[in-house]
Amino acid sequence: MDDKPHSLSILHISTPSTFYGGENQAWLLMQGLRRRGHACHLAAPHGSPLLRRAQDDGISAIPLRGNSRSFANLRRVRKWLLSNHVDVIHAHDAHAVDIMGVVGLLKSIKRVATRRCDYPLRSPMKYRHVCHRIISISQYVTQSLVASGFPSSRISEVFSGVVPERTVSGNRERGRRSVGVSDAEPLVLQIGSLLSSKGHQDSIEAIRKVVPRLPDVRVCFAGEGHLRKPLEDTVRHAGLQDAISFLGYRNDIADLLAACDLFIMPSRVEPLGTSVIDAMFAAKPIVCSNAGGIPELVGPWGEQPPVARIVRAGDTDALASEIVSILTNPTDAAKLGNAARLRAEQRFHADHMVEGTLAVYLALLSKSLVVQEGPRRQIG
Repeated sequence: MDDKPHSLSILHISTPSTFYGGENQAWLLMQGLRRRGHACHLAAPHGSPLLRRAQDDGISAIPLRGNSRSFANLRRVRKWLLSNHVDVIHAHDAHAVDIMGVVGLLKSIKRVATRRCDYPLRSPMKYRHVCHRIISISQYVTQSLVASGFPSSRISEVFSGVVPERTVSGNRERGRRSVGVSDAEPLVLQIGSLLSSKGHQDSIEAIRKVVPRLPDVRVCFAGEGHLRKPLEDTVRHAGLQDAISFLGYRNDIADLLAACDLFIMPSRVEPLGTSVIDAMFAAKPIVCSNAGGIPELVGPWGEQPPVARIVRAGDTDALASEIVSILTNPTDAAKLGNAARLRAEQRFHADHMVEGTLAVYLALLSKSLVVQEGPRRQIG
């Protein structure tokens, strides 16, 4: 058998005009595939951060103008496909699946979609017809897919990945200075969009219970969202303005992680939680909820114990208790942080995500390319 590596050509489709976790994963995937000698192409909204990054990096791009699923855009992608060789189309969101379903049936191209959401499929029949395989980012998401009626035999699990250099290069002093926190004040960090699913309301209630025991505690919420004003009102009514700060969107996450003494993620709903992985690589102690896919990151793994303190989602008493416990026991905090970093290195490096995704492509194409198997779990 010829074991010479084959170069693949993959068209990625992403329709958000923003750049959040899903777009970052698509970007890391394209970079990783190109480093391995594969050709990547991208259809994405004109002017979107992901498209601009791709164009700056020399990736061939198909700009989608206006409504991403408009007839003009479908015709543009179809025309491109008819004149270019592509082995795989990879849709990175639900609207991208719609586009793939129209243009991807024209040729015998393998069609893959990544599912990062935990809510049921709105149209299981569409996904069964369009997708040869769905990549799920967690067992929790897989359960939702199967419950929706998508065949488990056509699901592969590939965890999201993180480039550790992004999180370990931070400067503690610079990070604390940027948020106005002294070195003596314990700092708690939460990263995530200001949405009800992220549990900021629970964080505020827990901090209200922490402050009497740790009056100098400081908490920073890094992220933006439509709940910012209601959350700020809640903080003001609770008299916690001196303790809790809203940072908005930040591009200095590495410094913030270096600056904090504790990372929290008390989500009510969470398909996986790549911010947790960032904190793991930064060797930070973590207190998180048991929502969704979070326990798959930090819970027991094989013979390894949990690498974070896990509380029931919505239990603000337990959340407050664990925050106080970590902040008043630096030895335990350091042990947790070091264990979390080791787990991240073993399972959640972006290279693992790239290798796992590449293995899915190759299994569909039945091509012989020697790859290092990533954290991919075949469901059926």
